[in-house]
Formats: sequence, structure tokens, C-alpha cells
Amino acid sequence: MPDWLVLVLTVVALVGLGAPLYVIIGGFVFTCYALFPVQPDAFGADFFRNFDPTESMASFADQPALAAIPFFMIAGAIMGRGSIAKRLVDVAEAFFGWLPGGLAVSAIFACVFFAAISGSSPVTVVTIGAVMVPALKEAGYTDRMAHGLVTAAGGLGIIIPPSIPMVVFAIYATLSGHPVHVEEIFIAGILPGIFIALLLSVYCMITGRKVPRKKLSFRRMGQALLDGAWSLFLPAFILGGIATGMFDAVEAAAISVVLAIVVELFIHKSLKVHELPSILSEMAVLMGSILLIIAVAGGFSEFVEIKEIPDAMVAWIRELDPSPLEFALILNLVLLVVGCFLDIISAIVLFVPLLVPLSHELGFDPLHIGIIFIVNLEIGYLTPPLGLNLFV
Repeated sequence: MPDWLVLVLTVVALVGLGAPLYVIIGGFVFTCYALFPVQPDAFGADFFRNFDPTESMASFADQPALAAIPFFMIAGAIMGRGSIAKRLVDVAEAFFGWLPGGLAVSAIFACVFFAAISGSSPVTVVTIGAVMVPALKEAGYTDRMAHGLVTAAGGLGIIIPPSIPMVVFAIYATLSGHPVHVEEIFIAGILPGIFIALLLSVYCMITGRKVPRKKLSFRRMGQALLDGAWSLFLPAFILGGIATGMFDAVEAAAISVVLAIVVELFIHKSLKVHELPSILSEMAVLMGSILLIIAVAGGFSEFVEIKEIPDAMVAWIRELDPSPLEFALILNLVLLVVGCFLDIISAIVLFVPLLVPLSHELGFDPLHIGIIFIVNLEIGYLTPPLGLNLFV
């Protein structure tokens, strides 16, 4: 039986058994080492010594940017439980609700505002969707349009900084020998995120012309700004601090947690102290699952490096001699397909060690590749069979 078929059947069998994602990825990595051992005669004790992802795990754990992930997750969870999301929705409705398709446009920009705080696509979908989906249906939008809009706009949660997948990309790009600063990729994501939001808005304005809209009211705008001042201050302060170099990504993440607690507990008073332990507990479980995936996938990164797969891919691509445009199109297509079958963290951990060195050799900046990764894999959040945002 061909080696590649054994690899495919291993993954299919684990998926069919309903194994957790980290077990599926671990089985894939284990099979890679078994079929293509680092030493041709390595099996038994030598084989298991070769199958040791601890070095890559330790390298990952040693990255300072890693500390930003749990802080952003906690901040997003606190804001999702409090009233910040509702106040952001009110601001968006006041400023955009009078446009054609205004309520849909408001939903998009509410996602933009919340994305600049949460760092997570599913959290943005859940939090904004809970407020906007019923409102969209009541205004006359179909179920399909209401859910599709919030699901797509919620994807901005990982394109507009801060973004947890961007942190993971920066770490693994750095480990692959092509340093990427978290702050730089955060800033690189701002314009693409806003551009996508504008494209979605134009579509909603064209298709929603017949839907009733609210009248333009400067008084309502002023009241919404007054009520949502702190909600708007948080993303402006965090992104402004990162862009100006006032603080780095980890400091920004820690500050966002402190500000979220202060605003929700003492200013908005929409959160109780006794709710904090449950939030921390939920985030600890979620963070643990992410780190398990990263840990087992780290073994694949080590395997790729040892077997010099990126070098072989570079040589092969150079023989084909594609133009930069042709390579970019192929890269986008590959990542679109990958995003349909892998969650974004797993895809980044598995494919960054392969594709970032290859892209760099062909003249692409790692920051450019990072945005291509994030945008294409986010589309996978909207696409069956995985489609995480659809399930959310």
C-alpha cells in the first residue's frame, strides 16, 4: 500500500472514530515519523526517540508573544458577558442605521468594533449575533441573510487586530526562521479588515434597499456615543497603543483584561465579581485545548525541518518557474481548501513551516503571507464541512 494512502487512511480512521482534533493531528504526525523516519533504520526505541515533539513544544512555549493569547481570550470573554457588545451595536445603529440596508451595515460595523477587542471570530459571532440576528429578522431580513451576514462579518474577528491566530502565525513564522513581530502583523491586518467590511456593506446597501430603515438622527448619535464612550475607548486605546509603540502585544493584551474588568464591573456595572471565576475556568479549558493542538502539531513542524521539506519545495517551485501572481493564486487556492478541513490554529501550525520559507524564497514578505493565511483560513470558517462559524 502506498505510504500516502496509509497516511490518509490513518486520518480518516481517526475522524471516523470521533477522536479529538489533537489526537487526529497527533496520529497524522506519528504516522509521518513511522513512514518516513529521520533515520532509515529507526524503529523501536530509536523510532520513539525520533518521535519527540518536546523540542518544538519548548521552543513555542519560550516565545514571549504566547502570553498574549490567554489575555486576549479572557478580555473577549469578559466583554462578551458584559454590556460592551450591546453598546457597540447601539453606536453602529445610530451612525449607519439610516443608510440603505442600514441595519445590516450596522451589524457589520458592530462586528468591526467588537473584533478590535475580542481577537476571536467565534466570540464575535456569538456576542454580536445574539443581539443582531433577532433584530435583523424583525426588520424583515430572511433567516438565511441574517445568519449569513453575522457569520461572515464575525469573521473580521481574526482579521482586525488584536487577533489570536495572528499571534500564533507570528510565533511559528519566527520559529521557521522568518521573524514576524506581532505588532507588525496586527497593524497589517487593519486595512484588509476595513476593506472587507466596506465590501460587505456595499453588498448590504444594494440588496437591502427595500428594507425599512431608521431616520438620520444626530441626537441619537450623540446619545449612543455618550453611552458607548468606554466601549469605543477600549479598541481605540489598545490599537492606538500598539500602532504608536506605547506598548507591545502582550502588554496590550494584559491592559485589555484590566480595562475590561474595570469598565464592566465598576462603570457599566453589567458584570458581577462572582462571574469572573467561571469566565477564567472556561478560558482555561479553551486555552488548554488550543495548546494541546499546538503541542502535537509542533512535532510536524520539527519533522518538516528535519526532512528539509521546504528546501525541496523551493527547488521544485523554481523548476516550474511560476510568476509571483501565479504562485499567489495557487497559495490562495491551497489555503482555501485547507481552511475547509482544518481549524485555523491547526492549519497555521501545520502549514506555516512549509509555506512561509517557500514564499520568502520567492520574494514574498512574511507579513503579506500572514494576511493571506488569515483571510483565506477565515473563509474556511464559513465553509462546510468544518465551517466553525456556521456551527457557532
